[in-house]
Amino acid sequence: MKYAFHPENEVVFFYKSQQRPGHGHFHSCTELVIPHEHPIQGRLELNDSFITYPGEVLLIPSGVRHRLYSDAPQATWTSLKVNIQRLHMMFAQTPYSADLDAFYRSAGEGRILLKEAAADIGTICNAVDNEFTLDNFSRIIHIVRKIAACTPDGDQNHTLKRKRTREFDLCAELNEMVEADPALNLGIEELAERFHMSRSTFHRLFKKHFNQPYHQWLVGKRINMACMRLRHSDESIQGISDALGFSSPSHFTRAFRAHFKQTPSQYREQAA
Repeated sequence: MKYAFHPENEVVFFYKSQQRPGHGHFHSCTELVIPHEHPIQGRLELNDSFITYPGEVLLIPSGVRHRLYSDAPQATWTSLKVNIQRLHMMFAQTPYSADLDAFYRSAGEGRILLKEAAADIGTICNAVDNEFTLDNFSRIIHIVRKIAACTPDGDQNHTLKRKRTREFDLCAELNEMVEADPALNLGIEELAERFHMSRSTFHRLFKKHFNQPYHQWLVGKRINMACMRLRHSDESIQGISDALGFSSPSHFTRAFRAHFKQTPSQYREQAA
C-alpha cells in the first residue's frame, strides 16, 4: 500500500522523495540527503554553511531548521525521512533499541557520512520506495544500523557543529515529555515556570519552532498517536481517549474529525 507524507503525520515511518532547492524549514523526522550530480550547500540553524558532495550523505536532525541550496539551479537530491521516534516506540525494551539509540545520537548533531558508509547507504536508499512492505522496512532498519555503526570520531563521517538554542532545547524536551506521557496535562503557566521563562516568551519560542500555538500542537500530536492505536490495536475509543488525555470520548471524536474529516471508528474501518 502506497501512502502520502505530511510533516505532521507521525504515523508514517519513512518517506523517500526527490527534492530541489527551497526555503528553510524543519520537520519531526530525521532526514538523509543524498546529492545527485551537483554539490549541495546547507545551513543548520545558526551554523556556518557547509557543502555535501555527490557520493556523500548528509544527516539532518529532527526539529532543526535547515535550508539546502546549490549554485547549480538544476541541482536535485534524494531525501529519505525516517521517523526514529516512532520506530523507537515500537522497539523499546527489545535488543533492537541499542541500534536505534546509536542512530539517534549519530543524527542528533548533524553529520556528513563519507566513504564506504555513504556508498552503502546510497545503494540501499535507491531500493526504498513508499510502500508498506517488509522489504522496505528491512531496508530502513539496515540504513539505521549502518549509521549507528559510524562513531562520532570515526573516519567514516564528519560532524557538523551546531549551536543549540534555547528554542530547540525547549521544544525537544517538551516533545519527549509528551511522547513519554501523552495524557500529561500541563497548562501554559506551568510549562513556562518549568522552563524558567515568562508565559509570553514560551508562546513566542514555541510558535517560532512549531509554527502553531502549543495547545493546537498538543492536540495534533495526540491525534497522530491515536492513529497508531487505531491502526494497530483493538483498544476501545474510550481507552484511547483516556490514554491520550482527552476529557471524554466525544471530545476525542470531535478533535479527530476536525483533523481527518471522519470519526476514529471510520478511520479504523478504513485502515483495516
